[in-house]
Amino acid sequence: GSFAAKVVTSSAASLNLDAAGTIYVFTGSSATTWSLPAIAGITDRTYVIKNRGSATITLDANSTEQLYSTSAVNTYDVNSGESVWISNDGTYWIVY
Repeated sequence: GSFAAKVVTSSAASLNLDAAGTIYVFTGSSATTWSLPAIAGITDRTYVIKNRGSATITLDANSTEQLYSTSAVNTYDVNSGESVWISNDGTYWIVY
């Protein structure tokens, strides 16, 4: 079946991901930083991020929180053409 999801498209130099957004698409040509919301209060949230722009998206964890791909980091880069899923497990933003 299908499901309904909010899609946000942006070419802005920075963006704060909100707790309601599900799918984010970058369309810009200059590097951007996207800030994740705080983990508290939105456990089990998943975002899909697609970089269809020509510059890098830097995902920035909130404050002292971290993202986890192969290790815990404060930022994670999504290069042009790439896409990632990230989900909140209550401790980290897990990058898939």
